[in-house]
Amino acid sequence: AEPGRIIVKRFRLSDARVLLTSEYLSEPEELQLRDIVVDDIGAATGGATYSEAAQAMLQPVLAAARSAAGERLKAVAAGAASDAVRDKLDEEADEIEKDVSERIDELLDRG
Repeated sequence: AEPGRIIVKRFRLSDARVLLTSEYLSEPEELQLRDIVVDDIGAATGGATYSEAAQAMLQPVLAAARSAAGERLKAVAAGAASDAVRDKLDEEADEIEKDVSERIDELLDRG
């Protein structure tokens, strides 16, 4: 027997959120997903199986979740990189300050 076929005129998902957990985050974060609209699922083929319709609705949801998670983790990585650079520059500035202080002390001791 042929499985039932359906046409979904419009699938809309609004105000969806996903909880992102990662070793790079101090705690899980809730991320807002972009609104998703899929029109005319199965219309071109005279209907989609339930499985095909579910896949057509879930693929954009998963893509939006991947995108939101990727953007957030890239921001965390950029922040971590800038923190590491800032720490390195602070260390180098401290070394330069110490070196300059030592040279000033040497010059003062000569005078």
